[in-house]
Amino acid sequence: MIIGSGVDVIEIARIERVLDDRGDRFERRVFTPAEIDACRGTGRPASHFAVRFAAKEAVMKAVGTGWARGVRWVDIETCLEPDAGGRANVSDRLQLRLHGEVSKLADRLATRLGGSARSHLAVSRSRTHAVASVLLEAALR
Repeated sequence: MIIGSGVDVIEIARIERVLDDRGDRFERRVFTPAEIDACRGTGRPASHFAVRFAAKEAVMKAVGTGWARGVRWVDIETCLEPDAGGRANVSDRLQLRLHGEVSKLADRLATRLGGSARSHLAVSRSRTHAVASVLLEAALR
């Protein structure tokens, strides 16, 4: 059963400007070390940061908190989904890992229905924009 949904669209140029203005400070506040390494290791880092930023915003909308109630950016982590051989997939197939207060909030929503929280993430980007959509599901036992 769906317990929350969120979507976010962001201009890649906006993230480029923030990276130019605030660089490392912005990266450390919003992204985990693994996310920073993954984005910095690409030919167009701002595009990769933007899609992950949109995913984090979409999660905050799905749990219904925004930045309130102890939610931290780094409690929402995106990582490449491994392929069948355990290697990171080179496509934009990202998955979510929820930590801290975000994980607790999602679990509370799910346990009300007798299930555990599961998240689903879909992302895409064009030359100018990044978009992410998140569904939170109560996986019933």
